[in-house]
Amino acid sequence: MLDLILVQAAPRLAPPLLKAAATVSTYEHWSLIWYAVSAFAATCTLIVVVVAAWLTWGQIREAVKSRQVSSTLAIIEYMDDADLRNARSLLYDPAFCNTLEGAVPQPWSAEAPAAMDAFIQKVSGGQVRWREFRSWLGSLENISVLVMHDLAPDGIVDLYFRKSVQRHWSGLQPLISSLRVWYGNNEFLQHLEMLNLFIQSGGFERSAAARRRLKRTILATRERAPGGPL
Repeated sequence: MLDLILVQAAPRLAPPLLKAAATVSTYEHWSLIWYAVSAFAATCTLIVVVVAAWLTWGQIREAVKSRQVSSTLAIIEYMDDADLRNARSLLYDPAFCNTLEGAVPQPWSAEAPAAMDAFIQKVSGGQVRWREFRSWLGSLENISVLVMHDLAPDGIVDLYFRKSVQRHWSGLQPLISSLRVWYGNNEFLQHLEMLNLFIQSGGFERSAAARRRLKRTILATRERAPGGPL
C-alpha cells in the first residue's frame, strides 16, 4: 500500500525537488564541497592527535619503567658493595648503637672525624673506617631520595629497607643531632627522616595514589619547617 502511494506521489514531488536542486549556485556548490573537505581534514587531524597522545603516553610509561629499573639497580649496588655492607652491619649490632651515643663528640668539631674513625675501627675490628661509614649514610640518604620522590619502586624498599630505615634512624640519633648542630641546619639525612616518617604513617600499606599524596605532604611540610628544609 505504501509503495503504491509513493509511486502515485512521485510525479508530483519530482518537479519541486528538481527545481530546488537547480537553484543551487556554483558558489554554494563549491562551498558545500569545501565544507565536506574541511570536516574530513578536521577528523583526520583529530585522529592524528589521539594517536600521537596514545604513543606519547606509552613512551612516558616506558620512561618511568626504565627510570625505576635504574633506581632499583642503584639500590642493589649499594647493598652489594663490600665496604658499605660492613658499615651497614654495624648498625644491626645493638652494642654498637648503645655505645654510639657516648662516642659521638658533643659538640661536633673539626677533630670529631678522627675520633669517630678511631671508635669505628675499634668496634669493627679494623674492618670499617669513618669514611666508609659516612659513605653508607650517604647511600641511605640517596635511597631515601629515590623513594620519597617516586623514583624507585616502593615494593623494593618495603621488602628490603622498611625495618632497616627505622633501626638506622633510631640508632643514628646521637650522630645526626651532633652533625645538624655543626652544620647549622636540618639537612643532614633529611630524606631518611622523611622516609622514616612515611613508614611510621603506614605509607607502604596505602594505595599507590595515597602513597604519592602522603609523600607530597611530608615533602611540602618539611620544606616549610623552620631552620631550612629538612
